[in-house]
Amino acid sequence: MFKPTLFQALPMSLGLGLLSVACSSTSSTVNTSAPVSAYDMAVQSGEAYTLTVLRAGDSMSLPKGAELSELTHAHQNFLESMFDESFLLTSGPLVAPRSETNLRGLFFMDAADPSAAQARTCEDPATKSGIFQMESMPFATRFDLRALPPIERGFRMQRGSDDVVARPYVIAMIPTSVAANVIFEQLGETAIFYGDVLGGSFKDQSICVLDCTTIGDAQAALAGVTSMVEEFTFHPWVSTTSVAELN
Repeated sequence: MFKPTLFQALPMSLGLGLLSVACSSTSSTVNTSAPVSAYDMAVQSGEAYTLTVLRAGDSMSLPKGAELSELTHAHQNFLESMFDESFLLTSGPLVAPRSETNLRGLFFMDAADPSAAQARTCEDPATKSGIFQMESMPFATRFDLRALPPIERGFRMQRGSDDVVARPYVIAMIPTSVAANVIFEQLGETAIFYGDVLGGSFKDQSICVLDCTTIGDAQAALAGVTSMVEEFTFHPWVSTTSVAELN
C-alpha cells in the first residue's frame, strides 16, 4: 500500500492528501461576451474542464492529534465521493522543487464552469480550516480527461484493491502559442495530455503533463524537439499510474 507523508499522500480518491483547501479563495470568471471565444468553443466541443490549483494558506498552525486525524479522514472521504461521481478526474500533490514555494497541488475537474468546481470543493469538511487556498480556472484540452476515472477503476479492479498506486510526472508550462502546441505534439507519447488555461493566475498558459519522473528528464525530452526549453516552467507532480494510460 502506498503510504506517503501527510502532505504528499494520495487518498483513495486520486486525491491530494493535502489537508484542506480554503473556501475564501476565488474561482476565475470567463469573459463570454465575444461572439466566439476560446471558452465558447471548448464548451461546445465538450473540451472544457476546470483546473484547480491549491496553495498554502495564510495560517501557519495545523490541527493536532485527534482533530487532525478526524479532519484528514473527512477530507479523504469527500475526495473519494467526488471521484465516485467522476467529478474529480485526477489530482495529485506538487512536490519539491516547486517553481512557487506555496504551490501544493492540482485537481482536474469535470466542470466547464470553474465556479461550479469551486462551490463543490468548498463542501469539503476540511476546507473551512483555511490551511490551503484554492483557485479554480477554466482549462481546455482536446484530450478526454473523462476517461481517467474509468481507467483508474479498472486498475483497482485488476488489483482487487482500492489502494492507490502513484508515480511521479512533470508538468511543463509555457505561454500559449501555436508553437507551444507544435512542441507538445512533437513529443509524441511523452506528452500524456496538454491544454490551455483560459483564465485565472495561469491565464494564457499552456500546460502539459509529461511522462517523465524528473525535471531533468523533462528538459531533455523538450531539448530534443525545441530550443525553447528555458521558456518553460516545470512542476514535479505525483498522481496515479492510470494517468499515463491516457495517451
